[in-house]
Amino acid sequence: MFSSRSERCSIALFAQCLLFLGITGSAMAGGVEIPPDSPSAVAWNNVLNWTWVVETAIDLLLPLWLLLSGWGSRLARLSERWSSRRRYLAWIIFALIYMLIRFVLRLPVEFGRHLAYPGRDADTALAWLTGQLQSLLLPVLAALLLLWLPLLLIRKSPQRWWLWLTGITAPIALVVLIGQPLWMSAGKGYKPLENGALRSAIVTMASACGIPHIQIVVGGDDTSVYGLGPTNRVILQSDLLKVESPDQVRFTVAHELKHYVLGDNWKALAIIVAFVLVASWIVDRAARWVFSRHGERIDCRELSDVRAFPLVLFSVMALCVVIEPGFLAFNRHIEREADRFGLELSHENVAAAALFKGWLGGLEMADPGVFAKLTRSTHPSLAERIRMAQNYHPWESGEALKYDAVCRANSSQLSK
Repeated sequence: MFSSRSERCSIALFAQCLLFLGITGSAMAGGVEIPPDSPSAVAWNNVLNWTWVVETAIDLLLPLWLLLSGWGSRLARLSERWSSRRRYLAWIIFALIYMLIRFVLRLPVEFGRHLAYPGRDADTALAWLTGQLQSLLLPVLAALLLLWLPLLLIRKSPQRWWLWLTGITAPIALVVLIGQPLWMSAGKGYKPLENGALRSAIVTMASACGIPHIQIVVGGDDTSVYGLGPTNRVILQSDLLKVESPDQVRFTVAHELKHYVLGDNWKALAIIVAFVLVASWIVDRAARWVFSRHGERIDCRELSDVRAFPLVLFSVMALCVVIEPGFLAFNRHIEREADRFGLELSHENVAAAALFKGWLGGLEMADPGVFAKLTRSTHPSLAERIRMAQNYHPWESGEALKYDAVCRANSSQLSK
């Protein structure tokens, strides 16, 4: 979560990002004519591009301004006075003030995006503002529950706090990922899959990959795989059979089985732990560098001081901006391989291509462009997915399947 960068580098980053705004992709994929993107889709894509730039600028420049202008030190003294100089409480007060300032600065951007959304509900301004205020509850709760931990570690082990934080994060993240489908089920009331034909098709595909017993529930807003170990399960979209044909459902489930079979949620756990390790180490090193050279100017010489809060925030956001393209690229790779796995397992090329093509129209674009790919695209573009569905069928020419060995290995392991 953490890294430090100069203001000049941040401005250069945004100038570079602006060059990509509005760039879109091709209109052909694998011989399938893709309908032109609607004007509303192009306009909405541009809105998302610009709002990302503005909101990221706020998240980078607000803590930097607090750090360099002296206002961060003033807010720190105010927080210390209100907390009667209790350090943890001072950090909480500072964090709450910061979140309120950030909320106010981002509010016009959020409202502009709300007004620009073509399918927005006819909410009153008051109802919209109420929803925005409710969105503050989660970060406030997170600050109240979690901020004490890194502060305690910094005070107890100033030299190795980042290592201790990583060690504590790993089991916490493990418990959260294991428990995720359980509290999701409690909140949404998931139920076992009752469609016998669909269950039989899923079990057959799963058995082909050495997984004869698979947990399948229905009731989600989309189809995905959640949980780890004993809680790992496929959660099907509640209206899946209404919005997809039986052949498309087979491909969709086969796609999700890749996440299940290859343990992609374990990769998520590894990414979380690695992120905390690298981010906290960078914050520690950045803080030491800043304190040694500019400690007098910012009136702060130790990371546990509440005056260091803007430095931590800037480091966190700067690192997120830097690593986001790489993280998104990795996620797109995971999803691209899930499409490949799904095609190999189901052989539903025509159904998959029709499914992806059916998502076009409205606000969906065949290829939203380079900037969207760098900043928010978690999946390959629909043009890429259609192209793969059209062109990837190695079994027709007798070529080896990429994931055949995985399934055979699982099946042979099961038979032992």
